[in-house]
Amino acid sequence: MPELDAKRLKRYCLTIQENIEDIRYLLSEYSDQELLGKRYLLKSLKYSLVEVAEAMANTLQHMLAKLKGEAAESYLEVVQKARRAELMDVELLERLLFFFKFSNLLIHRYWEIDDKRLLKETRKGYRDFEVFVNEINALLEKR
Repeated sequence: MPELDAKRLKRYCLTIQENIEDIRYLLSEYSDQELLGKRYLLKSLKYSLVEVAEAMANTLQHMLAKLKGEAAESYLEVVQKARRAELMDVELLERLLFFFKFSNLLIHRYWEIDDKRLLKETRKGYRDFEVFVNEINALLEKR
């Protein structure tokens, strides 16, 4: 079976890391009330989350294709298949599922997003993005 493209995966990880920095800054500098009250800040946070979800989905899709010979048509399908294939920590993928669903909602039906819940979930879960990157880097080091 073909080998993973380390350069591609590292590029995805870099995208995630850059967005983690932006998310961390927004969450540390502004309260939820400030973020909710300033549309441009909330839009910035949402955009960063979409970029993270896209980079994670691209990472998982690449791994599925190269390691399992499978494809997926959506973010949610790629996460389901990655969990089933145990490409990485299944519990981590479960925790990240909210962000894949959020991204899907934002892209297809943005009016259904509860901004307060989004902030709560982001504050609670954005560190898992770093765990994701660390797992990918550890996988690449093994190969």
